[in-house]
Parts: sequence; structure tokens; C-alpha cells
Amino acid sequence: MRNRLAIVLCLSVLLCVLAGCGASDPASEPEQEPAEEAVIESGITVTGTIIEAAGKSVDLGEKNEYIKSIASCRWLEKTKVAAQCRISGTKSQAYYFVVYDMVRDMYVYEQYGKQFIWQNDDMDTLIYVLDYAGEGEPSLVCNKNDMVLYESSAEEQIYNVAFVPKGIKVELADLRGNHQRQVLVEAAT
Repeated sequence: MRNRLAIVLCLSVLLCVLAGCGASDPASEPEQEPAEEAVIESGITVTGTIIEAAGKSVDLGEKNEYIKSIASCRWLEKTKVAAQCRISGTKSQAYYFVVYDMVRDMYVYEQYGKQFIWQNDDMDTLIYVLDYAGEGEPSLVCNKNDMVLYESSAEEQIYNVAFVPKGIKVELADLRGNHQRQVLVEAAT
């Protein structure tokens, strides 16, 4: 009789372990967002906020204390490194963009915003978005010289910008993500 009780007890424990008894309910645990992987071009090494390239290094965290990580780092015009950095703190924009000349050891360009793009390795074609969606203000597409190329309504969010043969394509949606539309901005950057 005792052997049967021992066997039943052992089987019960085994079933509980196999069924996950005592384990926390995965549905009640908060899901963690997958970490966005940084995009780093060949010849560039990133460690924290330090960029190493062309035999030199620069700590972007010394220049801007709001940088929490580097999202992308690419060569621009052969001697410059363009880094898009995630920021924290009181800045209203999601990213800090910086271009650093590795040969001359100097910052060439800095801007807060998102969606920094350019054409043909030419920094003069740089455009970016200042995102004020949800803050009751229009979002802006600007060029390198901070000239406004396009202004959305306060009820729309700019979710993508791209170069097209006749100018810049701006893709928008209302703040709920519905009613998407595209606008072609025929303007020189």
C-alpha cells in the first residue's frame, strides 16, 4: 500500500513538473520588446557610445549626454562617419544624428529628428523628419540647412520619406495609422 502511495505521489510530482505546475504564467509576464539591432558598416566598430574608424575613435557620449545607444553608423563621403543615436531625456525627438569627420577629428553636422536620408554619398542632399505627431503640432521634412520642405497637418504623422526622380515622396497617415496618403514634394534639397 505504501509503495502504491509513493508511486502515485511520484507520478503526481512528475506530471506537475511536465505540465509546468509552479511555473509562472507566461501570459501574466510583460513581454519585452526585441532589441533593435544596430546597423554598423564595415570598417567601423561601435562600443557603447564610442565609434572607432580609420584608426581613430570618438566618444559621442562626451558631446551629447542624452545618447543611450547608437542605432546606425555608416560611412559618408569616404572620411566621415554618420551616426544615428537613440536618445533619452527631455528631447522631444527620438534620434540624434551626427556626422563626424574622422580625418579632421571634428563634428561636421548635428541634428535631432528621425529618418535621416541622403543620396549618392552626398551630405548636401540630406533630409530628415522632425516628428511632432501627437504633440498637437505639424511634423516637418527639412533639408540639411533646416529649410522646411514639407509640413504635415497636426493630425497626421510622417511615417516615411524617400527620394524619387522628381523630388521627395512623403508618406503620411492620421495619428491612428488610418487614411494613409502620399505627397510628392518637387523641391531641390
